[in-house]
Amino acid sequence: MEHYGAKNIYLQIKRTLFVNCLEIKHHQIYGIPPNETLATIPWEDAMLIDYDAIISGKPDFKLYDSISKFLEIVVFNLSYRVDDVIDSMISGASKVVIDSQSSEDTIDKLLNISGDIVLPASRIDVAYSFTRNGGKYFISNGPIPYDFELCYNVGVALSNDKYVDVKDFPQDLIHFI
Repeated sequence: MEHYGAKNIYLQIKRTLFVNCLEIKHHQIYGIPPNETLATIPWEDAMLIDYDAIISGKPDFKLYDSISKFLEIVVFNLSYRVDDVIDSMISGASKVVIDSQSSEDTIDKLLNISGDIVLPASRIDVAYSFTRNGGKYFISNGPIPYDFELCYNVGVALSNDKYVDVKDFPQDLIHFI
C-alpha cells in the first residue's frame, strides 16, 4: 500500500506545471537561455511558437526535427491543413495547436489521425464535439468549462493537475486563443 502512495507522489512531482516558450522567426530559434544550447537547455519540454508558419503558412519542419531531438515540443503553428499537422508530428511535435478557425470537419479528421491536437478554448462552437470525438487538449488564457485532460494556460498562473502554465507566451498571439 505504501509503495502505491509513493508512486502517486512521484507522479505528482514529475508532472510539469509550466512550460517555457521557444520561437521560430525567419528560420532562427529564439528563447534559448544565455550560455545554453539546445543540448544543454535545462528543460524537458517547450511550447514552440512558429511565427514563420503563423505569418506565411510555411511551418519549419526541419527546425521542429532539430529541436525535438533535445526537447518534447508542443508546436504552436496554428495549422489548418491536415497535411501540415501530420508533417508537424512526423517532424517531432508531441502535440500541435491548430488554427482557431479550423472547420469542424477538419478538426474531426485531425482527431481521427491523432488525439494529440490542441484546440484553442475560444472555439466554444466546437469544444464539446471536440471532447466527444476524443479531443483532450486545449490552450486558453484562463480556466475553461470543458471536459479535458490537459490545458495549456497562457493567462494568470493556474498551476494544478490539469493546467500547464506557459511561461513568456507572446502577447501578440493571445487573440488566437
